[in-house]
Amino acid sequence: MYNYFFKNILKNMKINWKMYIVLFLELCLCFTLIYLGIDEHFSHGKRAEMLSQDQKNHIHTIQYQDTECPPGVMGYVSHSPILTMEELKRIESNKDIQEFYYAERADFSYLVSEEQIKSVKFIIANRGFFEQYLDVTDAKAEKCYVMSELLSEIKEEFISAPFNDAEISGDIIAINGKEFEFHQMSEALKPIVTSYFYDNDIEPGRTIFFLKDKTNERLRSGFFKFWVTMKYKTTEKNLDFETRESFFEELNGCANGKSVFSEMYIIQMFKRGGDDMNSRVRLFSWAGNIAFLIVVVGISGIFILIIQKRYKQLCICHINGLTKRGAFMQIFIEVLLLVSIPSIIGMILVITFQGKFNSIYYPIEWHPFTTVVFILLPIVITLIVTVVSSSWLRHLNVVKWLKRIE
Repeated sequence: MYNYFFKNILKNMKINWKMYIVLFLELCLCFTLIYLGIDEHFSHGKRAEMLSQDQKNHIHTIQYQDTECPPGVMGYVSHSPILTMEELKRIESNKDIQEFYYAERADFSYLVSEEQIKSVKFIIANRGFFEQYLDVTDAKAEKCYVMSELLSEIKEEFISAPFNDAEISGDIIAINGKEFEFHQMSEALKPIVTSYFYDNDIEPGRTIFFLKDKTNERLRSGFFKFWVTMKYKTTEKNLDFETRESFFEELNGCANGKSVFSEMYIIQMFKRGGDDMNSRVRLFSWAGNIAFLIVVVGISGIFILIIQKRYKQLCICHINGLTKRGAFMQIFIEVLLLVSIPSIIGMILVITFQGKFNSIYYPIEWHPFTTVVFILLPIVITLIVTVVSSSWLRHLNVVKWLKRIE
């Protein structure tokens, strides 16, 4: 029976091939917009939730501006405000804040072949940072902390560090002559937010962490520090204005006039930036909804016309033994083929090119819900279109058709 169905379907497609090509291209575009819209929606929500974690825990991020830069230029500064151990201890003991989180970030590049270089991040952080973001409560200065996958990669690929004094031997890495034992961390660690731009996140899966301690001060030599992350936790949602200003004055004193510290309003800047991206990125969310309506309404209308033109053919087939149920199944299979292939193409296009539509605030990533939609949507659309376009089959009357042609 199904061989008969497929022969009829191929025959019908050959007769209406121009209409099918136009419909096929339209469906490819619509499904691409639908899947891209779903991924964008969930990616935006995931990023918003990630940024709100610090806010829920009353943790505030500090930004700093180089006093030699033009006003309003924030972010990377030429004089990175690195704190000495004495300055860090003094700020950590500030009675107005509950906890102070501090991390110095550097790039570490190493050869994996004669021509290929890979990079990871080296981070020197205080105990508060280890406890809050790395779930390590007993950090030790003689160890370095790394995820198992990155550790295996480094051990397997590391040849030499041409720009830094570093060697790896077994479970030991020697930096500037000081040895550190590798210690594996939890694989469930999430990215650590340092600003509203996702490129500035600390990715634990690509980072080696060291405890900031007097005994490992030599880590600094040979590395170019390009960023310092500072956060502080309060008992209430916010410090009062005078207390906060006093705290920032203390930080400014540590910077020796090279930097000016202030609060970084990550959530507010993300929301404002996300709204500004509507014309480029957020449009995929609502465009996907419109595309879904176009698919359902457009295909239904086209198939109503196509099936009505086949009235004569269906009546002849009905005389030769085709049941109404069989006619329904034939239409169902034809619509499913027409819908499924563009759906698969749309999925491939999204997986391949969705990274090209990333904003500076969040990446568009594949979401498991999109897979569910990918499986169910063609079936649901096919059912709707088949029911709408073939609803008149229950009134299929060969006698009336014969009288019509007499």
